[in-house]
Amino acid sequence: MQFKIQGAKIELDPETIVGAVRGVEPEELTKYFVAIEGRRYPVKQALAAASGMPRGHFGSKLARSVLQDLGFDIGDLAPASRVRVGGSTREFAGVQWGLAESEDGYMQATSGKLHLPSCRHGVSTSPRTWTAEEALEAWSEAPGGTELRSQADPGWCSDCSAIRGIDDEGPALDDGPAGRAERQAIARAASIVLDRGLRGAASVFDDRTVTWTRETALQLRSVMDEPGGDDSFLVQLTRQLSEQPRAVVLLAAELFFVQRLPTMSVRSDTKTRMIQDILNVLPDAPPVPDVVVDALETRPIFKGGQGYNQQVPQHIRWLCNFIEHWDALSSDDRAAALDDPWVFRARTGETELDAAPVRSALLAMTWPTYFEGIIRTADKEWIRDAFAAALPHEFDLADADRALLALRDRFDPTGQLDIDWYSEPWSPEWRLRPPEQKRRGWVMSDAAPGESLVCPATDFDTTGLVQRSEIRTVALRSWDDSTPISETLSQVADAVAFLSTMNQEDEVFVETEDGIAAGQVGPLSLDRSRSVAWGDVLPLDQVPGSVLDALRSKPIISEVLFLTPEPDDKEQAEAVSQKELRLPRATIELAARLHYDRPWLDDVVDLLEERRQLIFFGPPGTGKTYLARALADFIAPAGAMRIVQFHPSYAYEDFFEGFRPTVDANGTATFRLAPGPVRLLAEAAVANPTVPHVLIIDEINRANIAKVFGELYLLLEYRDAKVSLQYSPEEDFRLPENLFVIGTMNTADRSISLVDAAIRRRFSFVELHPAEEPVRGLIDRWSVAEGHAVTRGSLLRELNHRIGEVDRDFQIGPSYLMGRSARTTAGLTRIWEHDILPLLDEHYYGRFSRSEVREKFGLNALEPAEDILVDAQDNETELGEAQTT
Repeated sequence: MQFKIQGAKIELDPETIVGAVRGVEPEELTKYFVAIEGRRYPVKQALAAASGMPRGHFGSKLARSVLQDLGFDIGDLAPASRVRVGGSTREFAGVQWGLAESEDGYMQATSGKLHLPSCRHGVSTSPRTWTAEEALEAWSEAPGGTELRSQADPGWCSDCSAIRGIDDEGPALDDGPAGRAERQAIARAASIVLDRGLRGAASVFDDRTVTWTRETALQLRSVMDEPGGDDSFLVQLTRQLSEQPRAVVLLAAELFFVQRLPTMSVRSDTKTRMIQDILNVLPDAPPVPDVVVDALETRPIFKGGQGYNQQVPQHIRWLCNFIEHWDALSSDDRAAALDDPWVFRARTGETELDAAPVRSALLAMTWPTYFEGIIRTADKEWIRDAFAAALPHEFDLADADRALLALRDRFDPTGQLDIDWYSEPWSPEWRLRPPEQKRRGWVMSDAAPGESLVCPATDFDTTGLVQRSEIRTVALRSWDDSTPISETLSQVADAVAFLSTMNQEDEVFVETEDGIAAGQVGPLSLDRSRSVAWGDVLPLDQVPGSVLDALRSKPIISEVLFLTPEPDDKEQAEAVSQKELRLPRATIELAARLHYDRPWLDDVVDLLEERRQLIFFGPPGTGKTYLARALADFIAPAGAMRIVQFHPSYAYEDFFEGFRPTVDANGTATFRLAPGPVRLLAEAAVANPTVPHVLIIDEINRANIAKVFGELYLLLEYRDAKVSLQYSPEEDFRLPENLFVIGTMNTADRSISLVDAAIRRRFSFVELHPAEEPVRGLIDRWSVAEGHAVTRGSLLRELNHRIGEVDRDFQIGPSYLMGRSARTTAGLTRIWEHDILPLLDEHYYGRFSRSEVREKFGLNALEPAEDILVDAQDNETELGEAQTT
């Protein structure tokens, strides 16, 4: 199998890897390893030995990927997720906790708290070690009416010996909200620097130089205060560090690591490169250790934003000040701070020239179960204020950190919500934005043609309330633990939508036997109802799929981003069309139809909404056109969508407008100026500014794109501009804001790198590739949904595995195997012989003969893993429809 590493093509197979490390002594393990013949080798050592390339030419992520592709299992030395002692889950002051297992016992700190021996806070000198039996007995006898974190003699460290909630810790995820597992993972990653520094141990960068001293921090801050010129911070810093003592340079690298690690605004490889730039100041510059590289690949927990990224110098100065203060503390004071999060926070608060964002990040990475991964003080205060009504009246709200911890315990005593304050249903309650004054479309499950709308029912009294803050406060004060907090917040959102967001002249839609009934909403009456002026019934094809999905899911109340077209008023239409048009979020129904995850679909819709034009690109059979059409049907009515296919003879005159032969009234042959699909769709979009219109360009890379688009290039980038047209120079034309363009590109026809740079700048590109999600698992998800007994997913993955990474643009998509005939042996053979192998014959022409292609990629030559079994009554009768490219 061929791999591309730093531009070099390298042929590797499992036997090569095994032979390369046989007899070689394994190096010290840092994080990821591969087990070969009973010995564990770092993944980078194994790949370097087999490829002959220096390990500095690739990272552990690439090494893991190559070894996994070759069939090796990758091990991880990261501390395993904690597991609770069976039967130990119990309630402390209303919150569920379990005792974490520890084969090596529990170390008691001077405060009386019990820690696991591997705890990042640790115990330098323990007056007593508790056995597992002793700890379990003490745990069982601990007072359940007292909050667990405040207990002592013994107490319990919630970062190690106590597990919050009723479930064991799960693994950190690659996507989705940053929950407990992600916060714990980033804290473990940070500990390779923080643990050594806080305890006065040698630097992780050379294992011999102690860096967290008052003198070293003072010198680094002094160096940074020198004039640095107009260069970037990193260039200035490396120049300032020139000829400084080794400890100063290493401390700069460590503090840069601490500041950069938790933010997702910088790629992990960029972080590594920046740290290496700092280390390169030293004459004997050490490479960034693998343990640091692996730590930097840990999923970050916050975005940081422009402010955090621009304040790197201030943050490193503050960290220097903190180290000066920390080093001046007595050993007992440092031990107390490492054993108590509130004492540790107090020490950070005593540091001069406060820099709240990096101080909050330090707290979250040191005590992840106490402090939120939130770096903006204002955000903490807004969250506290929004939900304060759920806390007891006597609670001291002055301390935002303690308030957020209390709110988490109050709302999520079992730990199953794993609250992310930046996600729904939490974020709408504190990230308050005044509702935009505009007409909206609505769907309500209780709406009926000819009837008024009634305010959704709630468990709390909304009489006289309109503002969100008022409604939320009443709801939280009346909330008890018998109803999940998410349900109460959902009721708040429903009430706010009806009482506050919905306005007179909005529209409401109801599905009837004859189509979609639309009505205009009236004002809010004293009895909390709204009258409706019901109009004509619309045919189903005049509303987009998003509205149909919303109607059929029967929500209590939901805004739909659609309004029926208004009577023609060109001047008003042009004014409206200048406004930003929102596209609907992906529905559960859309995700189920496409077998894609909703978050991925939402990202695509967000991209289309922001950029107005995007291109799906990938190898054949990955469902590019199918997805483009499905999205167009979802966001636009049938009459507001057009599809064109580019080909080598396609021209501007076909695309926009040009002269066409015709016959006049006298029967004389002549020419007339005829509009093309773009012009027709643009005119329709201007006439209906509240309705999204979608143009699909299939196989966009098969035509001379610059020739076809002409002056439209400018309008793709500047929608507010107007241009003079080739065939209508007296007329100024512009593309309306509500016209969206989706292109598809088959990379087997032409590499994306060869596409006109102007097009690449004007379109966003979304890859659909068989080796990457969401396409990689598509055929398996589809097979399960259709109830098939087997899936062809393993067969397809084996084929693409043989094609390899070097020829990734020519790997085969799942659509070929998602038709009826693929369910039978005879049908599968036909597909292989007449669809797939001819493609590979063409690609490998001149490299492999026809017989060699069949020997390597033929159906009989492949030995896929056993197909996934799913429940199905009859494989032969449950044959779903195919997705096409």
